[in-house]
Amino acid sequence: VVYEPVLTVNATALEFSGSQLTQTFTVSGAHLTEAITITSSSTHFTAAPVSISDPNGNTSVTVTFDGIEPATGTLTVTSGTLTHTIALNGTVALPAPVFSPASGASDTLIVVVINCDNANAQIRYTMDGTTPDATSTLYSSAITLNTVGEYTLKAIALLSGWENSEVVTATYTIVAPTPPTPEYNDTLLYHTGFEATDGFIATTVYNNPDVVFSGAAGQQWGTVFGTPATTGAIQGSQSMQMRWYPASATTLGYTYTSFDVAHASRIQFAAAATNGLNVNVSYSTDGGNTYSTPTLFELSSTIAMYNMEVNNDGSFDNVRFKFQVALPATAPTATSRVYIDSVSIFGYPSVPSSIVETPVITPNSGNYMDPVTVSMTCGTTGAEIRYTTDGTTPTSTSTLYSAPFTVNATTTIKAMAFFGAMTPSNVASATYTFPTEVATIADFKAANSATNTTPFKITGDVTFVFQNGYNIYVQDSTGGLLIYNQNGNITNQYNEGDVISGGICGTYALYNGLVEMVPLTNPDTASSNVGTITPVLTDIEAIEAQYYQFESRLVKLSDVVFTTGGTYTTTSATNMTIEQNGETMVCRNNFKTLDITIPAGQHADVVGFVLQYNGNYQIAPRNNDDILFVAVEQDTVTTPIIYITNDGNGGVVVTITTATDGADIYYTLDNSTPSEGSALYTEAFNHDGSEFTVKAIAMKQGMVNSGVATMTHTGIHDVNSISCLAYPNPTTDVCHLTANGTAIETVQIYDNFGKLLRTINVQDLEVDLDLDGYATGIYHLQVTTAKGTISAKVAKR
Repeated sequence: VVYEPVLTVNATALEFSGSQLTQTFTVSGAHLTEAITITSSSTHFTAAPVSISDPNGNTSVTVTFDGIEPATGTLTVTSGTLTHTIALNGTVALPAPVFSPASGASDTLIVVVINCDNANAQIRYTMDGTTPDATSTLYSSAITLNTVGEYTLKAIALLSGWENSEVVTATYTIVAPTPPTPEYNDTLLYHTGFEATDGFIATTVYNNPDVVFSGAAGQQWGTVFGTPATTGAIQGSQSMQMRWYPASATTLGYTYTSFDVAHASRIQFAAAATNGLNVNVSYSTDGGNTYSTPTLFELSSTIAMYNMEVNNDGSFDNVRFKFQVALPATAPTATSRVYIDSVSIFGYPSVPSSIVETPVITPNSGNYMDPVTVSMTCGTTGAEIRYTTDGTTPTSTSTLYSAPFTVNATTTIKAMAFFGAMTPSNVASATYTFPTEVATIADFKAANSATNTTPFKITGDVTFVFQNGYNIYVQDSTGGLLIYNQNGNITNQYNEGDVISGGICGTYALYNGLVEMVPLTNPDTASSNVGTITPVLTDIEAIEAQYYQFESRLVKLSDVVFTTGGTYTTTSATNMTIEQNGETMVCRNNFKTLDITIPAGQHADVVGFVLQYNGNYQIAPRNNDDILFVAVEQDTVTTPIIYITNDGNGGVVVTITTATDGADIYYTLDNSTPSEGSALYTEAFNHDGSEFTVKAIAMKQGMVNSGVATMTHTGIHDVNSISCLAYPNPTTDVCHLTANGTAIETVQIYDNFGKLLRTINVQDLEVDLDLDGYATGIYHLQVTTAKGTISAKVAKR
């Protein structure tokens, strides 16, 4: 009896997890002739025993998963030709995130860092005590806690293919600032984080050379070469930032409080900087007229808290503070920033004042388009407020404030408060700036010469031409204007040809020589539409001579040559040089809308806006349709003239000429058509006088090749036996031609440029050539006779 072998395995798949790293299965054999072996396809899984020597019976096999990382594989159970496969799948939970610090409390700020031992894991977290999941906030950088309150942070690690980590929790508390040492028994009088909730308007415009005010009424900060900004904020969503540019080393940004804090004792602030900048902090007790010797704080790119004392008893009735960029010993080579945040001013409010509190003028200084209602208050009970509207310092006899009033023209209001024997207050000031009205774009440009913050209103109609991103181009009958809408104040959408009435408002900016308007308001919607804008036809020479007439206008340049070819793409603002009548300028892919390859030497009509960059003029097409290739009709090279004359030694001399200067002549002597690969004619050459045919062609770059000239010589003896006589020569009308008694068959007359003017069939011993009506000049004759072809010249007077 022969028994079939049987191999039985009681598992087809085994599942492993981080909490269960071993599994077992049973192998049964009957009538097996070979031992049972077990192999694993993955090093993450091992089976013991690896082989089973007893071919009959039951055996339990233990499989272990190493749990290092998620893995799959197979176990193959084999005995002879019998095989069973078991699928293996091991999953692993990610390591839990780790908070640093694990918990804590502070009266300033806490910076929380979250790490996971698996560098590829995603960390998601919550700050409100809820359980985080895949939709929670993604951790990307340290979390700064700086607002008073309790925080419960929970975090989880996630990674495709891994089990989620456990959720970990950390708690933190920010308490109201407390004096760090016994001498700081002062009280928090003022705090700001420069957030929108504090009344600060964020912007990214750092090039304000004049004071720009921002903040809540009565608590404004003045800034020069700086701004409250969201970019790079070191705490919260906004920070006060001051800048420094190496190209303009004297423009050190600064910011200051434009209000008094009574009985201030010290100031505390968070700060950081780029490229090694530092900050000087000073204070004023006379309303900002003079400041103390600055205290230098050395900063780093890591945020830190700093403290500067004024005094420890609050004896100053009014204090203002100023922060200014300070350069390190070695000035940086790159654009740099100082960041100020979380400013707290402490003091002693219970100290009696000898000076009346400074009035608060509402609204703040700023640019206004519509009339404003001005009101004033003073914190000293019973004080009276006196003010001026001409910028002069008030006195006790100036106008008494009694009720809000309206201002509708540019005005600087100054106010002081007076009360009994107390010292009068410091001066409060607010400037309400209304736009200067000009009629046209040309008037706007004529009224300015450098970047400034003075608002202007162009009252006349302007026509919208084109918009690309921040760049808005408008024009009127006097010129074109680029409106640079980086601040987003213009939200209306316009179409080409839309007429904007009611005025456009903005300030003047000069960007590397290019005039721009920075808009202050959103203009009215279009009042009408004039249709497609026709570009102004001009040339490069006119643009160079009268740039401001064409600046930011849509113009057309006809038949320019791209002297440097290349490829425009939508990823780069590439420049190419164009030439027209010897004058050159740049064709710039300013809007990154061009996607076209242009060969060097290509002629084209180009439409675009006239711009400049530091005196280098540019034209900026809107799209590929603004570059129209032009096919140029080329002149034709003059067909060569071939002369064959006797050399006096039994041979002939071949001379080939063309009237086109600089042309190359190629020739053949085997009756084949000449080409650029044929012999190059450089000078007259000799031939032995046997029968041959000369063919010649003339070529010049940029011109069409000439026609092919042909001259056949029938033999030296025939040529030597004939001659050609033309008389009178020069002639005024008729020239008599003979060939030494040989019959003339044809006469061909060429002008001095090689153009065949006339062919005369003769078949006679002589011929009269009538040159009446021909222009004065030299004419070339090719005379064909029975004995060969000879050449002659005739001058016409």
